[in-house]
Amino acid sequence: MEKNNKKQPIYKDKAGRFKISVWKSERAIDDKNFLMSKVVDTSKACIQYSQYNKNTNSWQTQQIWCFCNDVHNLVKLLDRIGEGEESPALN
Repeated sequence: MEKNNKKQPIYKDKAGRFKISVWKSERAIDDKNFLMSKVVDTSKACIQYSQYNKNTNSWQTQQIWCFCNDVHNLVKLLDRIGEGEESPALN
């Protein structure tokens, strides 16, 4: 039986024009104090937004990659906006 090396997301979902997928990977970090490197698990999210362009008759997709913590921060921000909280002045 062949081993499938193609990476797959550990989670994916969509709502409206948005799709999100979460990908897990391992990253080796060299530690100069030790002879071996550490392996760190990282999870990143891919957020895609698609819209149909009538002029070109094609779908156009934009995507951003970020850490899952950044997605959680975005959700918190959107919740505050949805609750009608005043925005602090940005300087």
